[in-house]
Amino acid sequence: MEMFNSLCELSLYGNNEDLENDINLRLPLHRCDIYGSKKAGKRLQEMMKLGSSQHWSKTLKILTGKEYITAKPLLDYYEPIYKWLKQYVQLYNIPVGW
Repeated sequence: MEMFNSLCELSLYGNNEDLENDINLRLPLHRCDIYGSKKAGKRLQEMMKLGSSQHWSKTLKILTGKEYITAKPLLDYYEPIYKWLKQYVQLYNIPVGW
């Protein structure tokens, strides 16, 4: 998701290197579509060209600007369904757990 988040920022704003690390996208991550984005495609191709010649963290830095992965983009992506499920469970009094 970290990579998808960066590709989304790149396709929406042009250059994700100019953005702050914790930018809030105006478009929810689950609604982002990178299809047809030449900038996102070019950056992904640059990263993929390296193959296994470099450590994955160095390769990740090319795409995201960071050498580490966080769970934030994953949580952002699934936030709408998480909220809906919580409401559904509460509305119908569904027991959760073992």
